[in-house]
Amino acid sequence: MPAVRTSMRFAHSEGYTDLSFDETGCYLLTCGSDGDARIWKGLEDDDAVSHCIGDKAYAIACKGGRFATASDTMSIQLHKFPDGAPDGVLARFTAPVTHMCFNKQGTMILAGSSDFMIKLVVVEDRSSRVFYGHQAPILSVALDPLEEYIASSSCDGTVRIWTIADQVSEMSWNILPKCNDITFSKTLCRISWKPGSGEFVAVPIEKEVRLYARDTWELVQTLTDDQIKEVVSIAAFSPCGNFLAAACIDGLMLVWSINSSKCIERQKHEKGFTVCNLVWNPKGNNELAYTDVQGQVGTLEDVIPNDCQPQSAAVGAASDLFADDDEDFMLTAAAQAAAGDGDDSNDDMDFSAQKKRLQALLHDDDSMDTAAADGFTNLPGAVEELAVPAARLPPQTALQSAFQPGSTPELSHRFMVWNSVGVVRAYNTEEENSIDIEFHDTATHHAMHISNHLELTLADISAEAVLLAGEGDSTDTESTTAAR
Repeated sequence: MPAVRTSMRFAHSEGYTDLSFDETGCYLLTCGSDGDARIWKGLEDDDAVSHCIGDKAYAIACKGGRFATASDTMSIQLHKFPDGAPDGVLARFTAPVTHMCFNKQGTMILAGSSDFMIKLVVVEDRSSRVFYGHQAPILSVALDPLEEYIASSSCDGTVRIWTIADQVSEMSWNILPKCNDITFSKTLCRISWKPGSGEFVAVPIEKEVRLYARDTWELVQTLTDDQIKEVVSIAAFSPCGNFLAAACIDGLMLVWSINSSKCIERQKHEKGFTVCNLVWNPKGNNELAYTDVQGQVGTLEDVIPNDCQPQSAAVGAASDLFADDDEDFMLTAAAQAAAGDGDDSNDDMDFSAQKKRLQALLHDDDSMDTAAADGFTNLPGAVEELAVPAARLPPQTALQSAFQPGSTPELSHRFMVWNSVGVVRAYNTEEENSIDIEFHDTATHHAMHISNHLELTLADISAEAVLLAGEGDSTDTESTTAAR
């Protein structure tokens, strides 16, 4: 059964768009060329939380109750998750950061930038290790799960393996096309380590993905497909490490089984746009999220067919159906039914055996049909009725706060309104809390400067009057002010 491809939806302005999942896999974080970072509670979320982090945002990563963003400020900003509150500057560079990632615990972050520099920064004390050697902007970085090595790719045409302990390049392959800036590169060359053991490092090269063995750095496996017509730009191991996803610059996305080297899934971007990033959901629910150069985000669901999934994963999925209270209820009901049977009332009930038989039935369609036809007569103490789950109510949407068209976000200096008549500006700093009113045609009215002691936040202006308003309570009778 092919994967289910959801429709793409707008996330950011046109341009490079990055994304990351949180640790639970429930939230999707994106950033783009509009300078915003957005937090989505699933792709169907129509009220994503947005945070302005700069004029342009280049990278985002989330781990350990915090998320990091890289913008045109040439620094990495840390934020608390999910409220987005600033948590300080993590590292500074002399050029924009191009790619970054956390370690598994979220205690370190690895980042590469256009100033040819790679930094491994400890989140707690902001201490860092710097890796020098590339002669052009960094394309991507990847941290070894065992935290012994890092891998990097660069516009200088090389892919390097570095040892963290002594900060030197242990291995280098000159296998990429050279260029002088990431915007001119044909590939992002996003590298990926196999989760857990770090046994392999996957490197996308031309029309294939190469797997190199740890320590020896010998080529051990090559993944390719007849449908690949353009350069493979991104490689990403699945959370279990048994599968690898890749994306090409023409929008083709593929999934291979590492054990068999067989391509088990192929999907094409609905409009053929270049895919910027490709990320597995850490839940292990066979979901991939991806973004494109138009600022859109989408997902692929059920990308791993059932016959390709490891047996342990299938059994684990069945176990979830009989977990906790539901499992106790089912087995208790079965025991009571058995106790009520006159012939078998003295037989001992083997709960573990019954659980295994029920799980086997759930994962065997033929067994389910047979059991249904027989009324589960082959199961001692069968449960004839199952509890019906309660209906799920739609989530309540929070009421949007008041806003004024033509205004800018509530910063220290902002426009309250800008229209054909004039401009109203607000200043809210430690030294000043005031409002300036200016008219485009000074013959209509002279400019005004008033104190904002009433904490007014909304404004409108016409040729006859200026209207100002702010939040009030039941005892406040002066929350609205009009000046003529």
